[in-house]
Amino acid sequence: MGYLTRLIGKLLEPADDGSAEQRLKNDFGERIHFSYYRKINGNFQPDTFLGTKQAEYPDAWAGADAAQYVRADGSKALRLTLDIPTFDSGDRESDSWHTLYLMQGKKRGCVDGIYCTGGYRLACAVYCTTLKEAPEGIWRLLRENGVLPSGGQQKHRHRPGEKFCAAVSGQKARLWFTVDESGGFVSVDQADGEIKGELTLPETVDGFPVSCIGASAFWNQKELVRVRIPGTVRSIKERAFFGCCSLQEVALEEGLRSIGGDAFYNCERLEQIALPEGLEEISYRAFRGCRCLTVVRLPKSLGTSNSGRYSEVFSGCTSLERIETAEGCAAFRTDAGVLFSADGKRLLQYPAGKKEQVYTVPEGVEYIENEAFSENAYLHRAELPEGLCAIGKRAFGDCTHLEEVDLRGKQLCLGGEVFEDCGTLRRVHISAGVYALGADDLAGCVNLEEISVDPENPYFMEDGGVLFSRDAKTLIAFPPKSNAKVYQIPEGVTCIGKEAFAGCKGLVRIYFPKSLETIGERAFLECLSLRELELPEGVKTMEEGAFLECRGLIRAGLPGSLKKISWHGFAGCSSLQEITLSEGLRYIGAFAFSGCCSLERLMLPGTIRYIEEAAFHECSSLRLLQYQGTEEQWQKNVDADDDMLACCPVRVTCRDRT
Repeated sequence: MGYLTRLIGKLLEPADDGSAEQRLKNDFGERIHFSYYRKINGNFQPDTFLGTKQAEYPDAWAGADAAQYVRADGSKALRLTLDIPTFDSGDRESDSWHTLYLMQGKKRGCVDGIYCTGGYRLACAVYCTTLKEAPEGIWRLLRENGVLPSGGQQKHRHRPGEKFCAAVSGQKARLWFTVDESGGFVSVDQADGEIKGELTLPETVDGFPVSCIGASAFWNQKELVRVRIPGTVRSIKERAFFGCCSLQEVALEEGLRSIGGDAFYNCERLEQIALPEGLEEISYRAFRGCRCLTVVRLPKSLGTSNSGRYSEVFSGCTSLERIETAEGCAAFRTDAGVLFSADGKRLLQYPAGKKEQVYTVPEGVEYIENEAFSENAYLHRAELPEGLCAIGKRAFGDCTHLEEVDLRGKQLCLGGEVFEDCGTLRRVHISAGVYALGADDLAGCVNLEEISVDPENPYFMEDGGVLFSRDAKTLIAFPPKSNAKVYQIPEGVTCIGKEAFAGCKGLVRIYFPKSLETIGERAFLECLSLRELELPEGVKTMEEGAFLECRGLIRAGLPGSLKKISWHGFAGCSSLQEITLSEGLRYIGAFAFSGCCSLERLMLPGTIRYIEEAAFHECSSLRLLQYQGTEEQWQKNVDADDDMLACCPVRVTCRDRT
């Protein structure tokens, strides 16, 4: 008993000033990160140095096992103990015990706490001062045991940077607030628990005006239906209401100045939001994926600088039929519900719910911004102006009824994945002014039948409906819906571009030219009917996922000039039974043959030097994996990841040990 008394006496010593002091957060439902632990002097050294750890204070502290202690000077302390596993230092029996010592603080109504984790074996403590708030059960225990006078706690003025928790009308869950650096305002930091139904944020908390809703404050609050935000709030930070999938209504008042990026991302049921006058900025993708919004009106107060950032604010709003601007708006203009920059040179957003089948982009438009037309399910044809300079990334992505596009412009650049997953697109014409276009601009256009190129185009050419670079050295795109079952790549082609044959489900056989050197990323992705391939000597590079998910592929031969099979090179080729790896191959990348469940035997050349993780993951039929060298050479020369044969029933054998 004397042993325990001495320990408690040590623990209940007043906290030192300076670095030994670590203020305890004031609510037991929050996760608290302690930056250091202080060792107790004497015989009570930690078994392990804990470093930065995370502890969780549960609401159950209110009903903890309590015991009273009296210090030598007559002041009283209360010990609260719970058995809860919150983190693991290697000793679960000790880790599960958590003890909090509370004593009267220096100011009336305040307490000092010592949080000691790991029972008595891990004698580590964190000192704190002036614990402000706690569940009522703890205050009752403190009063009953004489730690605090029966008058209860005294009102505390929060300091700059301080975080505290407060109840909100109509909600069981409470909200965390943080005092700003000036000490004059607070921001909503996060919710402690699940917010349900309607939430009305207060204008003030503990005398502080609520001026900000912090980043991710209500992240994925799936039962929040309506929220009312007072006029004291000046900013809604990024991801503030991200993923609030039941949120139907947001009431904003004048006073709001900015809405951060992704603030209402994927609030799928949000039906209406009135953007107030005074709003100056809406950031990147703020309302992306709000699929029930039908009409949006932009206030005249929105800023004029960098209007291009508004291009993806309403992308994925599939019910949005029109966008309006208030009279006098200097940053934007609208025409038939389509949003443009004020000078008309940038088309920012074509509403995804706009039902016209044909749209003519007005003359004078030079830029079509990222995702401007994306996910529109009604548009069949877009007519582009001669003066167009650029089309942004995924500008027409997932336009599921788009059938035909004439790419016109004096000097037109495509920004990547422009027509991605336009499953009904059949014809694309490339005018003389198009100078930047890749196969990924047509990725997922599984019904593309024809690509035509103006003969005057100095950058591209077309041969039999197949798109090449002007010098005919790079094959850029092969139409997936081509009737060809066999295709001979012309001699002189040195590179097959990224996703060039992706989705060509009808191709059975491809003949490669001797000039070929490079096969780009996912060049033959999901060429499901491709049965066999023989790459010619001279191929030096096969980039990531080159033959990914070629599920009909049975046989493949790789030349000695190929030094590396990159990540996912043949992953998902579930029918692959035979593949020849020639001497010269040095590197097999991660997941290179993952899921090749029909492959029964494979010979690894003696030149192999590196095999990355999960290279043969789930090759469930593999019975022979033989290295064409000695066991000594394998041990000396080959750096093979320990996990290269994950979920694979075979081991590597060597030529001299079968």
